[in-house]
Amino acid sequence: MRVTLGVVALLAAAASTAPAAHAAPTLQPDKPCYTPGESMTLTGGGFTAGGHVDLTVQLTGRYGSNLLFAREPAFADASGAIRQVLGAPDLASSDDTQENVTITASDETRLAPDAPPTPPEETFAAATTMLSMFDVLVPAWEQGGRVNARGKTRIYAYGYEPATKLWAHYVLRGKRVKTVLVGPLTGPCGDLTKTIRQFPFTPVPAGTYSIYFQGSRFLNKRMGTPYLKVRVR
Repeated sequence: MRVTLGVVALLAAAASTAPAAHAAPTLQPDKPCYTPGESMTLTGGGFTAGGHVDLTVQLTGRYGSNLLFAREPAFADASGAIRQVLGAPDLASSDDTQENVTITASDETRLAPDAPPTPPEETFAAATTMLSMFDVLVPAWEQGGRVNARGKTRIYAYGYEPATKLWAHYVLRGKRVKTVLVGPLTGPCGDLTKTIRQFPFTPVPAGTYSIYFQGSRFLNKRMGTPYLKVRVR
């Protein structure tokens, strides 16, 4: 079968105007959950080699939401891969304990006005993670004053990932009196909700305690979330 030169020219022209074929970009955060101020390392591939990649961070919680833009774009290397480190932001609302996070990486070369037509799914990549407060809440100790050492209270811990267990270190006049295993941490952020005895050991010397909640059985006063001035008669 013979093909005329005219037909060959038409086929070549059609091929030149067809959308460029690209692998769909990918994006991955290095952790399933972060706390504010923690480093978020993002890696991905399939972007335009040497091109700019803009990053946005969408926070969505029960009480608030926020859309944030990275100050500087990521730059894809010769293979189209990116690696960018961002600081985890504050929660969108101080009333939220945890929020969902959607990170979007947009290939600015493929989105440029003069770029060849490209399917939308080949112009960006998205990934999800979570943002959590890092704190322990003990309602019975929130008001200050004296506490009932034998009484029970609910305890809420958030953001202790990558620890797997929560420990409470009871310190009196600068000396550790007791270390107690509160319980296992669960979920992507390392959380715990449990009813405990306020001072689950005997005897309980009277005085004003500092109680350090940490993901380690070894006390480090520079880490964790302490409750200060918990007074026992």
